[in-house]
Amino acid sequence: MVVMFGTLLFSQDIYYPDRPGFTYNSHLVGLHQMDLEMGFGYQYMNFGDKTNIFYNTTAIRYGAFKWLEFRYEIDFGNVSTPTMNESGVKGASIDMKFPIYTNDSIISVALVTACYLPNIGKPFFALPNYSPSITLALQKSIGKFTLLGNSGVVWDGINPYAQGVASVALYYFPSRFGCFVETFCLYSDRNSPLNIADFGFLYCVTDDLIVDLSAGANYVSGLDDCFINAGIAWRIPNKHK
Repeated sequence: MVVMFGTLLFSQDIYYPDRPGFTYNSHLVGLHQMDLEMGFGYQYMNFGDKTNIFYNTTAIRYGAFKWLEFRYEIDFGNVSTPTMNESGVKGASIDMKFPIYTNDSIISVALVTACYLPNIGKPFFALPNYSPSITLALQKSIGKFTLLGNSGVVWDGINPYAQGVASVALYYFPSRFGCFVETFCLYSDRNSPLNIADFGFLYCVTDDLIVDLSAGANYVSGLDDCFINAGIAWRIPNKHK
């Protein structure tokens, strides 16, 4: 998953893409509107064996109704260690977003459901079972700042128990340039959570096109588990809107 928001834009029709961070915003893409969001990244891990991971995530979002957005996401990757090198489709997911309450000056709330599909892509990457998740997304605007918060549950399709997910992101957009900081936690159990901190920069090329650059690392592992990511979000012009 990936996130951004759009209080920066100068038109009245604000664009809220779902990248570059981990935290969902609470807004839908818009009725009968489609957008394309794509990111390219590199992750370095060193837990005994050095692992280099190059990846691409591509998502297509579509507003089927005012109260429902669909999204299809597909991931590609290359994983290499001193003894192994694998490349190909890592998997795909089908997601939905439902608005619950929309008022950014007070708080906006949405529900996001997602399901990673089994046996998609190369066997090395593919999950053996469906991997569903459900997330509550909160959003509040404070001047030129926007605060996002997520809380949810995910099952990875392998472990016998679900995992808790929580994240908070703060965005600042004084002009067409913006920045964000974020923290993301995945709790498989209380003793070994996955804690990630990241930050990034964004530039609004037009009201329908945003480019971004971000980087982050695991709190505990530091540079032994870190990543850098760049991408775009494009709201495809809708002549019939």
